[in-house]
Amino acid sequence: MNAVSALGEIGSEKAIEPMIALLEDQDADMRWIAAYALSDMNIGSEKAIEPLIALLKDQSRYLKSHTYMRWVAASALEKIGSEKAIGALRMLLNDPHEDVRKIAAMTLRKINSKKDIETLRMLLNDQNVEVRIRAVEDLGKIGSEKAVKVLILLLRDRYLRRAAASALEKSVPRKPSDL
Repeated sequence: MNAVSALGEIGSEKAIEPMIALLEDQDADMRWIAAYALSDMNIGSEKAIEPLIALLKDQSRYLKSHTYMRWVAASALEKIGSEKAIGALRMLLNDPHEDVRKIAAMTLRKINSKKDIETLRMLLNDQNVEVRIRAVEDLGKIGSEKAVKVLILLLRDRYLRRAAASALEKSVPRKPSDL
C-alpha cells in the first residue's frame, strides 16, 4: 500500500496507468488507495475518467467502503475538471441509484454549476429533495436574470417553494431605501 501512495505522490503521468489498474483490484483498500491517489495527483489525466466513472457506478463493491470510495472517485473527477469529466458526471445525474446521483450533483456543484444554469435545471428534476434544494440555493447565488426567472417558476412547486423564496430574497439586490 505504501508503494501505491508513493506512486500517487510522484504525480507523474507514468503513475496513472498503475493507479487505473488498481481501481479494479480485489482488495477494497487497494481500490480506495488508488482512487485517493488519483484524486490527490492533480495531473488531470483523462485516461482516468472512464475507470473512475465505473467505480462510481459499481454496485457490487462491499458496502463498508461503498459510499466513501465513490466520494473519492468523484473528487478525482473534480480535479480532472475537463469537459469530458463534467459530461460523464452529468450523465450520472440520471443514474438509478440515489447515492450516485447525489455524489455526481455535489461534484458538479463544486466544479462549475455556480455558473451553469442548465446543470442546475437538470438537478431540479432529481428524485432526492436535498439535491433539488441545493440546486435552488445555487440558482440564488448566481442571481442572473435567467436564474431569477427559474426561481420565480419554482415558487409554484410545493416542495421547493420555500427554498425558492429564500434564494430569491438573497439574490435580489436591495437599495438602501428598501431597508
